[in-house]
Amino acid sequence: MSSTISITIENDAPIVIPFSAGMNAQDALETAYNQIQNSAAFSFALQFYGTYQGPPYGPLGYMVIGLNGVYDLPTQNTYWAFYLNGALATQGIDSTLLAPGDAIGFQNEAYSEAKHRHHHRLARPHAVQPSPSSPS
Repeated sequence: MSSTISITIENDAPIVIPFSAGMNAQDALETAYNQIQNSAAFSFALQFYGTYQGPPYGPLGYMVIGLNGVYDLPTQNTYWAFYLNGALATQGIDSTLLAPGDAIGFQNEAYSEAKHRHHHRLARPHAVQPSPSSPS
C-alpha cells in the first residue's frame, strides 16, 4: 500500500505528496503547496460556503474556485470538478478523508443544472427524505 497521495490538475503530471493519517483533500492541497513552494508552479484558491446551509444542502464547506491561475468562470458556466480515484467526489474537499494511495483530481468542466442536481444528491446521502407512508 502506497503511503502517498497524488493530485492531478486537468491532464498535468501528478503531484505526489506524503500521506498522513486524518488527511483530507484540503490538507492534501495545502501539503502540495508547501512542498512545491512556488506559486507560479502550483496555486489554489478556495471559497468557504459555511458549516451549515438549510435543507436540502446541509454543510457545504470549502470549494475549489481556482487552480494554477485558472478560476471558475460563472459567466462561461465552468467550475472545478473534484474527483476521488477517478469518480466525481461525493463530498467537498474538507469532508473527503483520504487513504494511502488515493488519487484526487480536478477538471475545469462545463456546469450544467442536471450535473449540479446529480452532484448534490450524491453529496447529501444522509439527508432525510420523507417516506411515502409518512403522514404529511
